[in-house]
Amino acid sequence: MDNDRLLAIAAKNHLWFIEDCAQAQGAKYKDKTVGSMGHFGAFSFFPVEEPHGARDGGCITTNNDDMAERLRMLRNHGRRTNTCTSSPATTYASTKSTVRLAA
Repeated sequence: MDNDRLLAIAAKNHLWFIEDCAQAQGAKYKDKTVGSMGHFGAFSFFPVEEPHGARDGGCITTNNDDMAERLRMLRNHGRRTNTCTSSPATTYASTKSTVRLAA
């Protein structure tokens, strides 16, 4: 995969570049750490990747302070602190997981 080409396409078209870093913690692409090149990097901490939706955990990285704050709020159910909701959000329960949507 040519990340440089994809980054150029994203920049030209004003798109976010989200790196799927899966289990690549510490890996490098052209001397750059994966998860640090695009707007976001998504990592999986599941010990063995399998083709299903259930995972044991992960994280997302960004170098954008505004998006980092928004991601922290989404992680905390729309709250900046444990007592104050800062973003309207709705929870929908499904049979296998809970989905959280925020405006």
